[in-house]
Amino acid sequence: MTTGQRLAVNLIPASAVFPGPGLIASDQPIRLEESDTLAIALGCKYDAGEADAREQVTFTQGHVGSNYQRFAGYAGDSWAPCAVVAGKQGSGKGRCIAGVKKP
Repeated sequence: MTTGQRLAVNLIPASAVFPGPGLIASDQPIRLEESDTLAIALGCKYDAGEADAREQVTFTQGHVGSNYQRFAGYAGDSWAPCAVVAGKQGSGKGRCIAGVKKP
């Protein structure tokens, strides 16, 4: 082993090579919870039928998460990544005030 290789091996911490169980990515994506502070601020609901039209002035019947531009899934997907809530999934049947219908 050369001096450079020994130096590299000594500088790399074991945790970088062997992450602990809490650092390994989960197979299950994180879903946005309605109780999350961001979800409350956006008026997110898992079911668009539960949206209060008086509170959400932009509410229109038929607008659901799977019809939104920032919903990364397809029209029939129940959950998919949402750009509004980065790193979490939004409900395809849900509703929030940040939704903009796909053209």
